[in-house]
Amino acid sequence: MANIILVIDGEKVIKDKLTKWFTTTNYKIILLGLLAAPNHKNFQEECNCWHNLFIIQEELERQGFSVSIGTERGSLFNIIGIAETLESDLVIVPKSKFLTLAHDEFDDFLEQLPCPIILY
Repeated sequence: MANIILVIDGEKVIKDKLTKWFTTTNYKIILLGLLAAPNHKNFQEECNCWHNLFIIQEELERQGFSVSIGTERGSLFNIIGIAETLESDLVIVPKSKFLTLAHDEFDDFLEQLPCPIILY
């Protein structure tokens, strides 16, 4: 089974496109909420993130997908280690999260990521 990491940004998820893309293949989807750095903990942000993760997980599981959920604190660079550990085949990231990287970090992030990336 191939692993796909889908980073969410609030409730804006490409659910319809996602289900059309992946219905013919056996993928495991890892829904990931990216939270602020540990020194900027925001309880409400974390509650909202988990709420959104559970809603999206339920919708995708109803459509027959195998789904896991989790959160990560810090920058988008933290996803690199997760993608390596899970031997992910694809990472899907909201454009808004990708644009949080500094201009000189784009290339470093893309070079270090062990798999292709799709921005939405």
